[in-house]
Amino acid sequence: SLKAITNVTPVGWTFILWSCLCGASISYVGFRAQRRISATSFLIVANLNKLLVVAFGIIVLGEVYKPLAAIGAFVSLLGGAIYTWDRKMNAKKVQQEQQAPAKKLTEEEEPLIDEEEEV
Repeated sequence: SLKAITNVTPVGWTFILWSCLCGASISYVGFRAQRRISATSFLIVANLNKLLVVAFGIIVLGEVYKPLAAIGAFVSLLGGAIYTWDRKMNAKKVQQEQQAPAKKLTEEEEPLIDEEEEV
């Protein structure tokens, strides 16, 4: 109830304020990230963030989870790793295509109509 608020110590108010600032910062960074990366990448980051929260609960807070939850966490990590690897391979392929020298066409390969000419 509201009477409990009057019993909060200054250290307690410090933790409450710190928690609010952290929550606001996470939201702000999330909005900034949504503008800079693809929707799929953002979903991967959001899911991995939840996985870190679960890991924190297990390691620091001593929470207990069933083996099925551990398998789910592993599958989530594996999916994030595969997606990251695929994005890197795709970026490398695009970079190689951009750096490849333009091939000079032979007379047989040249188009009959110049692309710059208007018909």
